[in-house]
Amino acid sequence: MGFLQRVSVACLLVACTLVDAVHLGKESEDQAFFTTKVLRRTTRQATEKEWRAIGIRELVSNATEEGAAALLSEEFVVNGYTGRLQLQVAYVKEQLWLGVFFGLCKGPDDESLVWPFKTPYSMTLVHPTTKRWNITHKVSYFSLDKLLHFKRPKHGCNKGRGFENYISLNEAESYKYVVDDSVLIEVKLHP
Repeated sequence: MGFLQRVSVACLLVACTLVDAVHLGKESEDQAFFTTKVLRRTTRQATEKEWRAIGIRELVSNATEEGAAALLSEEFVVNGYTGRLQLQVAYVKEQLWLGVFFGLCKGPDDESLVWPFKTPYSMTLVHPTTKRWNITHKVSYFSLDKLLHFKRPKHGCNKGRGFENYISLNEAESYKYVVDDSVLIEVKLHP
């Protein structure tokens, strides 16, 4: 059965279950469990998340004083995994650089997911007006020394993995990636 056929069958099953529940005037425990499982499975299919990191000027100011500073996104779910993004500004060889990282967090579906996480993913610094200027870096190799970052989190979030020298601050500003004191970052899983 092809992917589209499986999606169609899943949608049909959810629709039938919901119609049956409404028709009966109540939902049985079995129907509620089935509906929850199917809906959870279909929401897992979201494989990308965008985050607008706001407060670049303050981040740069803090990095200038302290050597490095970071912003963290709120936690989000992508392909069933709970994660968050991090934007870092740090001095590397006497120049300020933007770094972008993806970290895994403890989430409600962790028991049903594969650990350690080994799904290839990409992170993109999105250009606000010109798509071909988007800067994308992909992580597709998970070495043993880096697997610590991708183990199932016991609490909170693991340290993120990504790219410390993503783009220099000067380039980000001169090529207009920084707009209204913010940048747009996307993480995309490639299951």
